[in-house]
Amino acid sequence: MRVLAVLLAFTLGGCAWTDAVRPPSTVTIYGHNDGGGDAWFGMTPLRDPPEAVGFGPDDGVACLVGAVGSEIAVFDRSPGQGGRPVRVIALVQPEDSPDPNVVWVRVGVDGGLTTGEGVPAWWVGDAQVC
Repeated sequence: MRVLAVLLAFTLGGCAWTDAVRPPSTVTIYGHNDGGGDAWFGMTPLRDPPEAVGFGPDDGVACLVGAVGSEIAVFDRSPGQGGRPVRVIALVQPEDSPDPNVVWVRVGVDGGLTTGEGVPAWWVGDAQVC
């Protein structure tokens, strides 16, 4: 498994980046990319550095951390290189929520995007936990 870019977070004083009103929560994101190039996913609102992951041609899994209520979005390119969100795919839920923060994304050969919750059927091996 190769995840092209893995998380860019926890740099400025531990959790100082977190919204003081909304607690942080971890999201597990599985990615499969049959399209050309890299597919980028991350948290909005954007922080510096961005909390994002890029999936290349291999299946991968990554952990993202964001404030409860933040959006998980598809980006038009790497957020670290000026990419912007183009579509929201999920919202970050509290850690104790009955809806776990586990999502998957699959980019088709034609660039179409399919998303879902939980461990995807195409994932081989043990479920990954963030």
